Amino acid sequence: MKLSRSLIGQQVRIVWKDPRTARLSSRFPDTHSDLPRGRATLATWTEWGYVEDITEGVLHLRQGIAVDPPLESNQQHEVILSIVPEELIEEIYILGEIPVKST
Repeated sequence: MKLSRSLIGQQVRIVWKDPRTARLSSRFPDTHSDLPRGRATLATWTEWGYVEDITEGVLHLRQGIAVDPPLESNQQHEVILSIVPEELIEEIYILGEIPVKST
């Protein structure tokens, strides 16, 4: 999927395929003809976050972390990023703002 820099700053949900090592079992040990092939063999991830950067076709998705108050001082500067090349992204959904009702 070709990424546009207009996604920077957006809250999104992405679905992407992750190369992996897989242990599969085949009912046909001679030919392994029943094993999946191609993109179907890749692991699928769904992640939510804020698009921090897109450079050279690589998306940086910033995700929040939550910790209990006693641990807060140890991890308050930690940032979680998923770094995904555009070739592995299957879908991107831009999440809309949720209106806040005053009480």
